[in-house]
Amino acid sequence: MATRSLGRRLLVALGVVVGLVVLLIVLVVLLVDSGAVTKRAVDLVLPSVSKALGRDVGLKDASLRLFPNPRVRLEGLSVAGRPGEPALVEMEALDVEVGLWPLLRSLGKDVEVSAFTLVRPSVNLVKARDGTWNFEGLGPRPEPGAPAKPAPPPAPSGGGGGERVAVSLFRVSGAAIRLLDRSEGAQDAGLALTQLDLEARGVGPGLPLEARLAAAIADEKQNLHAQLSVARLPSGVPQRPEDWPEVQGSVQLAALALDRIHALLPGDLGAIV
Repeated sequence: MATRSLGRRLLVALGVVVGLVVLLIVLVVLLVDSGAVTKRAVDLVLPSVSKALGRDVGLKDASLRLFPNPRVRLEGLSVAGRPGEPALVEMEALDVEVGLWPLLRSLGKDVEVSAFTLVRPSVNLVKARDGTWNFEGLGPRPEPGAPAKPAPPPAPSGGGGGERVAVSLFRVSGAAIRLLDRSEGAQDAGLALTQLDLEARGVGPGLPLEARLAAAIADEKQNLHAQLSVARLPSGVPQRPEDWPEVQGSVQLAALALDRIHALLPGDLGAIV
C-alpha cells in the first residue's frame, strides 16, 4: 500500500511538473512573439505612461527574451513635444536585462538589473517665444473642478524589508541633448551636447558606485570627460553631514566657445557673452 501510495504521489507530482512545463512553453511562445508584446505595450502600458506624462508616448517595436536572463528591448521609444516643436525625447532602443534567480528567490521583491542600456537617446529642450520650456507642464493634468491631491508622505529612510532595485550596469550610448532658444527667433539648436557616453556600475542602495562620462559640448568631438566614485550609495537622503558617503571624482573640459552656451547663463551674463 505504501509503495502504491508513493507511486501515485510521484505520478501526481510528475503530472503537475509536466503541466507547468507546458504552461511555461505556451507563455514563452506568446511572450516571445514580438507582435503580441508590442500590442500589449501599446494597449496597456503606453496609454498609462502618456496620461502620466501628459504627452503622447510612441513605440515602434518591442521584444522579450526569458532565458538565460529576462531581457526586454523597446525600439523607437519617443515622447512628443508641444505642437510645432520636435519630440521632447527620442530613443533608438531601450534594453533592460534582469537577473532571473534573484527575482524568483525574492518573489519579485529583489530586482537586480544586469544591464540597463539607452541606445542613441536624443533630448530636445525648446524655449518658446513666451519664455516657457517644452518640459514644463509634464505630468498628469488635473481634471477641471477636481480637488488637489495632497503630497504623498515621504518614504521611510530605514530598510523595512521593501522592494530593492539594484542596477549592475547602466549604460548610455551616443546620446544627444540639444537646446533650441526660440525666444530670440532661432530655429536651429544653439547648443548641443552630443556623443554622450555614460557607464555606471553599482547603482543601488548600499552599493559602491563607479561612473564615467564623455561627451562633446558645443563641439564636433568629445571635449568633456568626467569620472565619479561613491563609497556607498545611501538608501535615502542623509539627515546628518557625517552620514553622507565619501565621494571622489574629476572633470576635464577642453576649450569651449562661451557664445555657444550663452542660453544657459543668467540673463544679464548671457547678454554680455
